[in-house]
Amino acid sequence: MGLLRLTKKNLPSNKIEYSICWEDPQTIQKALHIKKDDVILSISSAGSNVLNFLLYDPKKILSVDYSPYQNYLLELQVEAIRNLDYHEFIELIGATSSGNREKIYNSVKSQLNRETRLFWDSNIDLVKKGITYNGRLEQGFKVLGKYMRFFIGEKKLEKLFKCKTIEEQASYFYRYIYGIPWRLGFGLGYNKYLFKIKLCYHLLLIYKSTNRIDIKKFFRYIQKSFYSTDILRKINHIFTDVPLRNNYFASLVLLNRYIDSDCFPPYLKEESFGILKDRVDRIEVITSNVFDVLRELPQNSIDKFNLSNMFDYWVNYKEFRQYLGEISRVGRNKGRFCYFSTRIDRKIPDDLEFIKPERQLSLQLLNEDRTFFYGDFQVGEILK
Repeated sequence: MGLLRLTKKNLPSNKIEYSICWEDPQTIQKALHIKKDDVILSISSAGSNVLNFLLYDPKKILSVDYSPYQNYLLELQVEAIRNLDYHEFIELIGATSSGNREKIYNSVKSQLNRETRLFWDSNIDLVKKGITYNGRLEQGFKVLGKYMRFFIGEKKLEKLFKCKTIEEQASYFYRYIYGIPWRLGFGLGYNKYLFKIKLCYHLLLIYKSTNRIDIKKFFRYIQKSFYSTDILRKINHIFTDVPLRNNYFASLVLLNRYIDSDCFPPYLKEESFGILKDRVDRIEVITSNVFDVLRELPQNSIDKFNLSNMFDYWVNYKEFRQYLGEISRVGRNKGRFCYFSTRIDRKIPDDLEFIKPERQLSLQLLNEDRTFFYGDFQVGEILK
């Protein structure tokens, strides 16, 4: 079956899985070293990281996602950057409070392509809420945040983000935050069995809409553990060993909002907006399977690959190695790629002559990462 396309008779409800990227852009940049005139291939996801990449002055970004809905989200942000001023842009996407989002959307929607406009016209309530924190994944985080604020207190949580040193932050965390509500909330919220149920649900949705999931593989995935790391230990590490002041992931999870403009992701900061306007035309949005895109690209055409968690549970080990072969063919010598995993069985193989795994850097960046979502991170360099 081909990719799902919208018609006036087929207007979907919100099918955006995630409305922000849950991969840390600091981690990605330290892995990839994106620089001026690089050509990048990236998973679109929610578009946040693609827009962040523009700040490093790349020559071109191929933004690829099999989900048209994730690309609709990116395309709306691209046209908003082209046609709005800074304050209208952050209002529209929900970074700041506003009762004016529908009006702002109406001022830009004529610039959207037909399918993107049909999707957002049929999901105007999502626009009114602010798209930044209203994907399916974020709905679950909203529940967790409400729970934490109810049992711990919003003011206590806010003060955690105002600690000036790591020592002060850790002391405050264990004195005022860490307790039964915290352990219970994150213990249930990140329970591997609940994640398996959620995974099964998403796989069934994909199969229903695309017929692209192999049912035998589907049942094999059900039998595997989704998280094999001590996620609660990692979460506590983030709140006690990593500075929280600019950790917008933690702010969104606990407070369901950016605590202030200093806690915005890089592309949402006011000083970044002029740069985005100048460079946003360098993004090419592609709705397709990444492997199909790779096979059509010429050799030595891509400098950097940001692959999100595309090797997680969507591909088997044989397909994983095939992907790495295509990445090596398409990538330039000394080109770099990185990807996250929720399971930790997707490490770069040691027997590939054309790729050098960067084990030490991968572990270092995983330890510095500010997100809660992933159990592993891999960085590789292409050798030719």
